[in-house]
Amino acid sequence: YQRRVRGARPLIMELISGQIDGHLQTVRSLQDAINAGQTPVETLGTACGATTAAWGECQGGLGELLQKSEDLETEMKDLFGEGGTAIFGGVLDEVNGMANDIISKSDGAKRSIDGIENLVKAAKLDEVMKMFEEYKKFYELMKVLASGQDDKLGAGPACILKCWADAVRTRLESYSGEAEQLASNVVDANHIEVFNSLVAGASQLPEQLAAVLTTLSEIPSEIASLVEKVLADPDLETADLVQSIRDKLSLDSVLDALRKLREDASEIVSTVKTSVEAVNNFVLEAPDKITGCFDPPCPFLGCLGPPPGQAELSTALDLVANAVAGGLGSVVEALTSLEAALDALNADVLKEAMDKFVNQGMTKLEKVLRVTAIFGQLKDELEQVVALVDGSAADTQAGFQTVVARCPPVETVCVTIVDSTKRTQPVLEETVTAFTDLNEDALLDASAKLTAQQADFAPSLLTTATDPLQESITQLAPIQKIQETLDRILAFVDLVPVKLGEVSAEMEVPQAAAVIETTDQIKAIPGLAELPAAFAALKDAFTSLDGAIETLEDLCVQPLQKASSLMGEAANKTAEAAEIIKTGKAIANDPVGGAMGAVSDVLGTEGINIGW
Repeated sequence: YQRRVRGARPLIMELISGQIDGHLQTVRSLQDAINAGQTPVETLGTACGATTAAWGECQGGLGELLQKSEDLETEMKDLFGEGGTAIFGGVLDEVNGMANDIISKSDGAKRSIDGIENLVKAAKLDEVMKMFEEYKKFYELMKVLASGQDDKLGAGPACILKCWADAVRTRLESYSGEAEQLASNVVDANHIEVFNSLVAGASQLPEQLAAVLTTLSEIPSEIASLVEKVLADPDLETADLVQSIRDKLSLDSVLDALRKLREDASEIVSTVKTSVEAVNNFVLEAPDKITGCFDPPCPFLGCLGPPPGQAELSTALDLVANAVAGGLGSVVEALTSLEAALDALNADVLKEAMDKFVNQGMTKLEKVLRVTAIFGQLKDELEQVVALVDGSAADTQAGFQTVVARCPPVETVCVTIVDSTKRTQPVLEETVTAFTDLNEDALLDASAKLTAQQADFAPSLLTTATDPLQESITQLAPIQKIQETLDRILAFVDLVPVKLGEVSAEMEVPQAAAVIETTDQIKAIPGLAELPAAFAALKDAFTSLDGAIETLEDLCVQPLQKASSLMGEAANKTAEAAEIIKTGKAIANDPVGGAMGAVSDVLGTEGINIGW
């Protein structure tokens, strides 16, 4: 019996090995699952660490760069002012001042012409001409009397009459010489007709000047509009627009009309005024002189009364003096005002203002437009930078900080899982060896170790850490936004001093110094030159992290889930195998009769002939 039992031992051990072969396969499946998940988990942890490290290289320089960029933005906006007025406002004010000077002088000319009609009425030229005609009649009467009958010139007996008339005749001849000289200088009707013709022609000037004023008044707004257009579109072709402003200053026809009115009419008015003043003075002195001409040779003859000729001359003189209603004083005053009004119509003053605008103002305007185009370019670039700094780039930076803050917990879990994988490998190898050796004690020890390490492979450990990270990555704008911001800021910092140099060549801009100083400060940021390379490294690290997160479920979570499940199963199977081996060995070594029933129960040997 004992001999036969001992002879059956190898067969029993073979049966045990066959019975636990399925248990061993579970262990081998666990080994494959752990190996499958190790590399992706390790890659995820490495990507987290690399992203954190790369962000650390970028963060300091980037933060200072964004802060300095905001300072630069503020200074540039201060420099631009409202529509660039802080840059070239003074120059533009000069240009507009020149345009307004033309407007003012044109308006002055218009007001002067508008007042001429009233002044002409106040001058009472028709009455003046009537006065001149009456004066000529007075003078002709004086000549007639000087050569007329004695009874017109004196009174009394014939001898006295003759003596008196001769004395009056002599005096009248002398006085008529004075009157004749004045009569030759008094303007005739032709002068007045010429003047009225000039005034009639000038009646169109107010309308022309009104049109000029309307056109000129548009120039300041056109200049402002032109500057705005160039600031909005630095490449705008301005030659035609500038020429249109020049065309508005083509006032030659108006200037010629003003010159003619001023020169010709002023001469006539001056002549009329002189004549009126002379006639007025003559009229004022004439009564006494007429009386003096007719004085009797002896005072006692005065009782005979004035000679008839004296009364005729006095009547004729009254017609001269009364020809102008209201008196000659108001006429002289009106003519003086008319003369001043015509003198104010100085076309040369208006032309001087126009020439100043054309020669100086337009030159300054073209300079302003060149400066505006330069600042328009800077403005376009600045708006791009501001859009990135104030918008998506700043958000991306904040998002990255969130991502980076959530990387360490994931990295820690990944390191734990990788370390557990490395610790589990020897245990699995020992387990396989124990199966091969049918070492039940080693299998029990391995089962205990597998049970202890099963918790390290729980997928919840990884998903708890990766879920927040995955969420922050999903919400994160592309890193390209930060890269674009960085590139634009650096390009803008290089562009600003160059463009401000071009501006300084055109006009003095004191505010530019502060802007250039800020660009110098940006260029001096520590590590600025390395930022592009640091961002390239960050981009690579994040690309790897993003890829690992995208494949997290397939390459990490599912293998971990499988490994965790298999580990528990393997631990149970290993313990179960240990019991099978232990029982099998006991049966194989049991010499007691009837033990083979137990062998059949444990090993399932029914139907196997082992010599019984």
